[in-house]
Amino acid sequence: MFILVTGGASSGKSAFAEGLIEKSGKKEKIYIATMRPYDDECIKRIERHRLLRKDKGFETAEIYGRISDEKISDNTKNTAVIFECMSNYLGNNMFDENGMKNNIDSFAEELAEDICLLSDKADYAVVVTNEIFSDGEAYSAETMKYIEILGYLNRRLAEKADCVYEVVCGIPVVLKEDKRERN
Repeated sequence: MFILVTGGASSGKSAFAEGLIEKSGKKEKIYIATMRPYDDECIKRIERHRLLRKDKGFETAEIYGRISDEKISDNTKNTAVIFECMSNYLGNNMFDENGMKNNIDSFAEELAEDICLLSDKADYAVVVTNEIFSDGEAYSAETMKYIEILGYLNRRLAEKADCVYEVVCGIPVVLKEDKRERN
């Protein structure tokens, strides 16, 4: 099962995603955290997220670079994985010194394939991403490139996902649902 959870900043998408993992009934739970602790605000957010999942039985893997560079076990039956979050993962890889070496399309597809690989290996995978496309603001060319790639990634992952939810004000809205998730 592959689930995509999207929503605005502080919308409750992380808590909802963790709840999905809890309901999955999987014995092993892996939390892939992608926020790089580069300033005090990030460190505070990371600590808050750690406290929120403290007693939920997650094994945490902090991955700031490419997932394809990490060893992900092929033996993930009865394992649930939460990937938090796609927008941090994109930023880490796009703005890293070794980041976007290829053209935008190739780079975006490589990142999409990383997540698809993860969702193929995990028995139950939930990917969290951000909805940042509706403010109508004009940004720098670099930021617009980031938004364009994140939009592509979200579309590509939503297409592959069994279920897609948007969390609005803490309320999950079903955008795409697999019959197995109705229970």
